Amino acid sequence: LPAYVRDLGLAPEVGAWALALVGLFNIAGSFASGVVGQRWSKKRGLCAIYAARALVIAALLAAPKTEATVYAFAAAMGVLWLSTVPLSSGIVMQVFGVRYRTTLFGVVFFSHQLGSFAGIWLGGRLHDLTGSYDAMWWLAVALGVAAAAIHAPIDERPVPRLAAEGAAVVAVGRTQPLGRSAGPRQPGAYERALANPGEADDHDAPRGRPRPSVANRRHGQP
Repeated sequence: LPAYVRDLGLAPEVGAWALALVGLFNIAGSFASGVVGQRWSKKRGLCAIYAARALVIAALLAAPKTEATVYAFAAAMGVLWLSTVPLSSGIVMQVFGVRYRTTLFGVVFFSHQLGSFAGIWLGGRLHDLTGSYDAMWWLAVALGVAAAAIHAPIDERPVPRLAAEGAAVVAVGRTQPLGRSAGPRQPGAYERALANPGEADDHDAPRGRPRPSVANRRHGQP
């Protein structure tokens, strides 16, 4: 963005302020998308964000290149930039569950970093070939439209494994009336060993925990 601003003939500090606005509005956009994702479809939110990016970039190319235009573009792109993160992580957890969330989102973020590297390199390459960043911006418009189209058919329903687990939890809840416990909790192997140290053997103590001795029990030690 600062290099593009410089090519437009604007002052260098305009590019610096534009970057600051992107960072500032990233906060608002991320928070707002998280709130939206809790209430409405996450994939539709992602589609809207990618489509809005394409519209904002196209508007930048069509508008007069003034300081106000650059600042407005920076604020809009700040709102739309990191706002995809809460929705992307949320949809991964919603579809695949929390058990593999970290690994799967790591794959998502790694692919994002690869795309960032490719985008930076390609933008510089296109500038070297054409002497302008316009081709890069139009490519970004096309990628925004493509991203919106790719996200549209995402199935947000949990995978069958999670659906089965959820049905099992519901079934267990139905068999036990609310407000009534399932009975007293049975003591575990280690608790039985503490209560009857003379009768316990090495198989009663859980793995990694030694069998309690009578001497230890007398002194209140495990």
